Amino acid sequence: KKNLLQKLNKSNVLILDLFGENQDNWFKTRSYDNIPFVWCTISNFGEQVSLYGKLQHLADEVYRAKNSVYSKYMYGVGVMPEGINNNPAVYDLVLSLSFTNNKVNVSEWIKKYIQYRYGTFNQSIYDAWLIFLQTAYYSNEKQEGLPESFFCARPGVDVKSASTSGSGKRY
Repeated sequence: KKNLLQKLNKSNVLILDLFGENQDNWFKTRSYDNIPFVWCTISNFGEQVSLYGKLQHLADEVYRAKNSVYSKYMYGVGVMPEGINNNPAVYDLVLSLSFTNNKVNVSEWIKKYIQYRYGTFNQSIYDAWLIFLQTAYYSNEKQEGLPESFFCARPGVDVKSASTSGSGKRY
């Protein structure tokens, strides 16, 4: 990999560091030998239908990159979804991370999310989100794609996932 980037004019290159939720390539490669990068999450593969995400982990990883010795090479935060019509909390959080250098506590962030998503803050909705943040929206596991619902799979006797790149494994 190093040879691939060696001959490039670094002033004309911007690397999209995909899969930031699972790999810290920006760190392992020393910002790709000092080449500007955008920290990205793929978060879903093939528009998998799933109510999952690593919200606090995503916030922590972006904060870590922004406060590392390579932060001057980090030009932004992005999403690389193969479908964006699902799981808006993940996209809203990740894209909001571009606008802060502070460490984000997702339990607090979700209060603002509730306000603008539902039009008002509601304690019952917040309590439900706190449960989500400890279950479906919590994981430090490295897994490609999101856990899928078997209800989205084609009927079969030995169904293990709903798609070829999915997983039935739950966080």
